[in-house]
Amino acid sequence: EAVRCYTVALTLDPSNHVLFSNRSAAYAKKGDYDNALKDACQTIKIKPDWGKGYSRKAAALEFLGRLEDAKATYQEGIRQEPSNQQLKEGLQKIEARLFITDICSLTEHIDRALLSLILCQAICAIFQFISMDAQRTCI
Repeated sequence: EAVRCYTVALTLDPSNHVLFSNRSAAYAKKGDYDNALKDACQTIKIKPDWGKGYSRKAAALEFLGRLEDAKATYQEGIRQEPSNQQLKEGLQKIEARLFITDICSLTEHIDRALLSLILCQAICAIFQFISMDAQRTCI
């Protein structure tokens, strides 16, 4: 319902950045992050010095799994509106998520390396056992 109302309002005032921002939020609430992103981009295009547009865009990007793009959007928003606390907090949260993602990825690589090492040791032990068993049968 909200998306429809904002769409109607935008036909009457297609250069209203607040309407695009609010429709972006309505799309996001419905889980339609592609359209939320489009409206957030339009918000920024109309009013590039308004921090809320960057917050909307970054949130949509985050929900789409585009964390690096979300981080860049928060940074751009802060350049446009340096005192915006919502953008600063958003940047901190996305940086924390990226850090955790990096740690998890590193852990996954370490786990694989340890598994490979364990498998190599097991294979070596099997060959040593087979080799010792072969020597005993020959004696």
